[in-house]
Amino acid sequence: MLKKAIVLLLGAIVSTLGAQASKAADEMTVYREILGRKVATRQDLYDLLVMQAGEFDKYPTVGARNAALKEKGFTVKDNGEVTRGEVSKAILEMYDLERGLFYTLTRWEFYALRDVQHAGIMEAKFGPTMKLSGRQLIGLLTLAAEKADEKSNYQKKSNP
Repeated sequence: MLKKAIVLLLGAIVSTLGAQASKAADEMTVYREILGRKVATRQDLYDLLVMQAGEFDKYPTVGARNAALKEKGFTVKDNGEVTRGEVSKAILEMYDLERGLFYTLTRWEFYALRDVQHAGIMEAKFGPTMKLSGRQLIGLLTLAAEKADEKSNYQKKSNP
């Protein structure tokens, strides 16, 4: 009887650990798929935004992740190839970066791209309709997060 209880308890622990590992693997699997894409998609952008917010495990399905972004005020479009203008607009909406007057007034991707280029996140040689790879998308969002972190920590006292 005691052996049976111990076996059941160990089985429950192993299944719980396996479920936690599969959740982490799902996020990592999606990340690796994005990294390997020659042309990034809008869903890649949406998934990465949720990952950077630390909420990927909270929303296990694509629909749930997209609904969460809509709640935060993002425009979620049908899946297709993502453009640099769309990525720039998402960066300005996700992070507290400086927005120019024209973007503030119009919310156009063209002006979002210009503001992101001015912040040093993207080079000025790219246009708003140009596509990008999954690797480039990950790099841009990582750089945007670093810039936002720099801005939020500007002039804060550091530990000597």
